[in-house]
Amino acid sequence: MPRRFFFDLLSSINSTEDSDYVPDGELLRRFKRGRDSAAFELLVRRHAHTVWTACRRVLNSGTDAEDAFQATFLVLIQRAGIVRGASVGGFLHRVAVNAALKLREKSTRVPVATPEQLEELSARSGASADNCAVVHEELACLPERYRLPVVLCELEGHSHAEAAKVLGWPVGSVSGRLSRARVLLRERLARRGVTAPAVLLPIAGLPSTSIRDTTSIAVGNSAVHPQVSNLTKGVLSAMHTQKLKQIAAWVVPIGVVILAGFGSYTAYAQRFEPTVIKQPNVHLAALGQKDPSAAKEPAVPTPLKVPKELLEKRLEMARSAYTQYRARIQAAINSSFSELFGWSERWLEAELALANTQADRVKALMDYLDRTRDAERMTANFAKAGQGIKADADAAAYYRVDAEIRLLKEGVEPHPAKENEQKSEKK
Repeated sequence: MPRRFFFDLLSSINSTEDSDYVPDGELLRRFKRGRDSAAFELLVRRHAHTVWTACRRVLNSGTDAEDAFQATFLVLIQRAGIVRGASVGGFLHRVAVNAALKLREKSTRVPVATPEQLEELSARSGASADNCAVVHEELACLPERYRLPVVLCELEGHSHAEAAKVLGWPVGSVSGRLSRARVLLRERLARRGVTAPAVLLPIAGLPSTSIRDTTSIAVGNSAVHPQVSNLTKGVLSAMHTQKLKQIAAWVVPIGVVILAGFGSYTAYAQRFEPTVIKQPNVHLAALGQKDPSAAKEPAVPTPLKVPKELLEKRLEMARSAYTQYRARIQAAINSSFSELFGWSERWLEAELALANTQADRVKALMDYLDRTRDAERMTANFAKAGQGIKADADAAAYYRVDAEIRLLKEGVEPHPAKENEQKSEKK
């Protein structure tokens, strides 16, 4: 069966959408403004199979999946004011995965397998349920710019052009970020020992009453089941906690910078405080006696020798931090190139502190030049993929030039880039 026809068939089940497409953002506004049940039902129908697939892949019980399904859309109601219209599908998928995982931890139900469920399990024998759950967990952890194209194109069956229209992106950006998302997802799954390329396909079996019941609960015509209510509160609480963690991650560094700036200002101001010069007692000086009130000159402290073990420990810490930040950037985890540049310089300073000869200093500077060139190549690759920013590329070029200048000051010509290794790789 052609893949596009498969998605069209799924979307036609219990569907009463009009041919005129109404954006998700407009549907959310209508529901928030006047509790428009028709607008919310259309929104539920549009994303029902995406939410149901995530819930059913994580949960073995169909009853649990229905509870997670309803809780997902109740969370959307509570967060309707902060969800952007273009990201409704991605938001719902992430909430559905979190709700299903939370319910799976607490659920004690042991469902009895019906003949229909046994038939479904045999059809899914190629990929275990655990693998399916892992795939949706990792997809929910991807950054939004990579998660949204996957949800729209892989789960909801939109073409690249349709997804670009929904997201307001160029078609090339959708294609590029979708390819990058597949690479990231494959790497994340490989780290967990999962290789299941087809487990993102939607699954049928959405109960015919789920959409109607969810809409009825949303507009207040039906009561919410206690388990669904508790699950909704749990997901909202977890989202609030995660938001606080994100705020703390921004506030703490800013507070450190403010305190450091205040300390620098205090030290700077002290330099310009008026100094009171006390005149010596000339009478005691004439008699050859010392003035007891004269201030004693402070003794200049003798600098202590830093143990070599401490210098080596600092070098290892800088090298380890640089390696970790480089790996995080390659895996597209939230990290900036400025952190990478900073740890590269600390690595250099730690090596120079241990250098005993001119040859040691030159080797440390050459290694630093290689790291700056590597960072410059990484920024160029990100720029080609449409993911980088010009500031990172400019900074990488600056540090590379700075490394070359340092070598020239040592009387050494910068060595050329390792083109031979690149040619050997191509061969």
